[in-house]
Amino acid sequence: RNEIKKKLIALSAWIRSFLGKEKIEVQGTSRSTSVSTFDEQEELEAMLCPISQEVMEYPVMTPSGHCFDRKSIEDWLARENYCPITREELSIQDLRPCHTLRKAIREYSELLESLKKNQ
Repeated sequence: RNEIKKKLIALSAWIRSFLGKEKIEVQGTSRSTSVSTFDEQEELEAMLCPISQEVMEYPVMTPSGHCFDRKSIEDWLARENYCPITREELSIQDLRPCHTLRKAIREYSELLESLKKNQ
């Protein structure tokens, strides 16, 4: 179980770093997650689409570097013509698939499922 938790934490840290959502250090004390304090909900927050607040299934990236789930941002762009975060002009053609992030989220989900089965 601890090995799975270590892998989950490492994947979550990579995803946070990729998305620019690293955990911060407060007064010299690292708030990084240890195996004993692993919090599934907290770790999943880094993988949520800013629009839907659901784990991204098909992440795409805007030219400004923000990631969204494809369906959520396409629905947004059907009504609006700008990024919901930067307010910069944005079209569906500007979106690029985030294959590495998708793979990391999928692997994280599979490891989490494995951890739950082994409890």
